[in-house]
Amino acid sequence: MILSYNQIKENVDLSLTEVVSGLVQLGHEVETVESVSNEKLIIGLVLSVESHPNADKLNIAKVDIGNEVLQIVCGAPNLVVGKYVITAIKGCKLEKITIEDTTIREVSSFGMLCSLGEIGIEENYLTSSDIDGIYLFDKECTPGENALEALGLADHIIDVSLTANRGDCQSYVGIYRDLSALLNVEYKIPKQRIKSGIDNPFIVEINDNTTKQLHSLYLRDVNITESPTSLRIWLIKHMIKPQNIIVDTCTFVLLTLGVPMHAYDADKIKGGIYATEVEAESEFVGLDGQSYNLKKGCLVIKDDEKICAIASVIGSEDTKITTSTTKVLVEIGLFDPVKVRRSAQIIGRKTDASQRGEKNIDELQISNAFSVFLKLLLLENSSFVNSTITSKINANNIVNNQELYFKEIEDVLGIKVCNQEAISILENLGFELIDKNDEKITVKVPSWRFDIESDHDLIEEIIRVYSLDKIDIYDTVCSFFRKDNIIVDNKAKFEREMEALILNYGLNQVVTYSLVSEDDMTLFGQDKNLSVELMMPLSNLHKYYRLSLLPSLLSVHSYNFNRKQKTSNIFEIANVYVGEEQAENLLISGLVSGVKCSDSKNNTDFYDFYDSKFYVEKILNHLNIEFDIVANTTDSISFNKYACADVVSDGEVIGVIGKIHPNLLGKQQEDVYVFEINVTKFTKVLPNIISEPIGTNQAITRDITINVPKNEVYSKIISVFEDIQYVSNCKLVNTYDKDATIAYTFRVGFDSDKQLTNEQVELSFKSILENINGRGYEFNC
Repeated sequence: MILSYNQIKENVDLSLTEVVSGLVQLGHEVETVESVSNEKLIIGLVLSVESHPNADKLNIAKVDIGNEVLQIVCGAPNLVVGKYVITAIKGCKLEKITIEDTTIREVSSFGMLCSLGEIGIEENYLTSSDIDGIYLFDKECTPGENALEALGLADHIIDVSLTANRGDCQSYVGIYRDLSALLNVEYKIPKQRIKSGIDNPFIVEINDNTTKQLHSLYLRDVNITESPTSLRIWLIKHMIKPQNIIVDTCTFVLLTLGVPMHAYDADKIKGGIYATEVEAESEFVGLDGQSYNLKKGCLVIKDDEKICAIASVIGSEDTKITTSTTKVLVEIGLFDPVKVRRSAQIIGRKTDASQRGEKNIDELQISNAFSVFLKLLLLENSSFVNSTITSKINANNIVNNQELYFKEIEDVLGIKVCNQEAISILENLGFELIDKNDEKITVKVPSWRFDIESDHDLIEEIIRVYSLDKIDIYDTVCSFFRKDNIIVDNKAKFEREMEALILNYGLNQVVTYSLVSEDDMTLFGQDKNLSVELMMPLSNLHKYYRLSLLPSLLSVHSYNFNRKQKTSNIFEIANVYVGEEQAENLLISGLVSGVKCSDSKNNTDFYDFYDSKFYVEKILNHLNIEFDIVANTTDSISFNKYACADVVSDGEVIGVIGKIHPNLLGKQQEDVYVFEINVTKFTKVLPNIISEPIGTNQAITRDITINVPKNEVYSKIISVFEDIQYVSNCKLVNTYDKDATIAYTFRVGFDSDKQLTNEQVELSFKSILENINGRGYEFNC
């Protein structure tokens, strides 16, 4: 959400640093803070305008900038004597140029008169007149004053990422409430009354059992004009293009109070407005001119003849406000958030209104929203008359009372919070104290906090304001690392062991998203019926839980390749979930492509099929698993049938090795090789984690290399270090293939609980050599 520091400061007296740090403390992540300022853009008063002697389309203006009068050559068609203009003086840095004294057609010019587009506002937020002509202030100004400050553009723009549960903070009012709680003051929204002069001629009905409320306000004798500059600039700062006085005022209410409201041309509404579901697929043309296909169940606002809007998402082209509109109907609905979100997903269109509507709306703000709308409209459009609010109410929000035991606060947070301070924090956040005793309190949850469901949610509110910094790190956080909190999950141990093994062989680990598209789901022969399909996916690209990691790895490779990274050597270890029972399978997958290494003689070694095969062999050999690699020549859309093999263990296919079919690679030149093995049933191969204290003496290690036959079983090799006195551990650190043998290098650790002598270590070493010779191996010295 985009926030203006100037707007916040008008309601909460905090410095910029205090606002930013306060938002972070309250749990709102601040992405960026952008400062907008330019001391070289000042206000000038046009004293005179003369035609340029050597150019028909240029004029020479005398401009008073406070401390001097500048001569400026200008080609704007709307240059007028007596108007205040934006003047860029020498040294001013604009988006494309730096202003310098210059000569234009033999006439000296000492500055530049600017349009809104020339001072940095993007053209898609401006009208054609803003772009074609210089900006003329519509009020009296002081020459020499900073132009950006006079426009309201000199500001600090704060980009905040809100968590999904804090829909109430998608408005300035929600931000004010949170920041006021830090100041230990209560923030109350000023209530306003609506004065009416006419009746509302339009019926309001609800034909949908999930819609709680629907309200409308009728206006007559409305003059549709461009919004005043102050409102237009305010919207532009929030990255919203101004439309007209009615639409812009609705948008202001949306961002300020968090209440979506939609305005219709009342002359185009027949009979009344009704909240209902679409009964059959139908076409809908939105305000943006785009045609959308509405499916059955989509929540809409209709009149007697047509669909007027998709509820809390977007209005229709047929009923939009135009310059000829004189009668306006304004609607606010309390719709089912799930249906709003589903409707937005059906048409593939997220709007500012839908982002609020799908998080719930505070019903107590509805009347205030109409009041703020009318108050702002009256400042520029005093000729209209309005009706009372016509409403249809099916249900109100349920009263939500929560109990909180003071002892529970300390149990959860690990710190003591003064009872009265906890109460004050909740009250400042809008929670109403219903009951209190020495053990607990009962509070009424405010109407805007739909995310509060338990006493732990209340504790979270307290610590947000009380500050996480007050929690003692050693006593609370570090307790995770104490012996009674050590993780002893054998599967986690297995995954860490596999990660370390594969990293040692030079692959880079990646972590990818577990949701994929339908095309990716079936890319490597998986049956999408065995996967979980999300009922409400964020997009079609994230619709299914994947059954293979290979599409994700291929996507990572393509992303890197398109950015000139021609070599890929990546792997991932992750779970997939298969079938109706959602059986958990642990997969190890890898992808290699491009240059493996180059020597000084420019001989380049590329990754090939046998590299993928090598990684599979090393993984399964490390696990002491017997397996076969069997050629698979079946035609496939994913693999080259002449470079594809199955990995078989105990008669079961547990993996695949293959070269990606060129049809999947597009314009890419380098070959891509992958492997994937299902290691679910092998996760118990490694021993359980054993937590042991760190030795009191300096650790002693020795590296030992043994040459063994290529067909030797790994478990027999490692046994040469078993039952050796003073040897505490042994780890494989390297292997090297020779003609008929493999050289294994082990790092042997000796007991650090004892103060070992050189003689004791040599005695252990001698026993290891005897075991090596006894098994017919060769000690590589």
